[in-house]
Amino acid sequence: ILMCGGTKIDGARSLNAYGLPSDEGNKRVFLYNKMTLKPGCATPVHEAIEPILVEVPSEPSLHCSGHPLDSASSPLIRALPYYERQFKFHLMKGQAIWRASQARLDICRRMVSEMHVQ
Repeated sequence: ILMCGGTKIDGARSLNAYGLPSDEGNKRVFLYNKMTLKPGCATPVHEAIEPILVEVPSEPSLHCSGHPLDSASSPLIRALPYYERQFKFHLMKGQAIWRASQARLDICRRMVSEMHVQ
């Protein structure tokens, strides 16, 4: 059984009648095996989700040289480059975690939409 957008695809009609192929990517085609839909049939194997690895950047070293404020006379001003490096590190770490979370959320959305079709 072929399904597209909640309707059964008829072999006598062309794919263009169902709006396929679609450039938007919102039209999904699902293929069902009639044998697995019968009562008493074994349940299908659950789809394994691969873990999404978070690529967190390495923490910057405490004293990186080369910043113009490193040679300032005030210790408060000399601390500014360190705080800037820490801020950038936390920003990059947060962005990496956010990207991984969005990838997980996309997988969850896809799986929920597949469940609704079934």
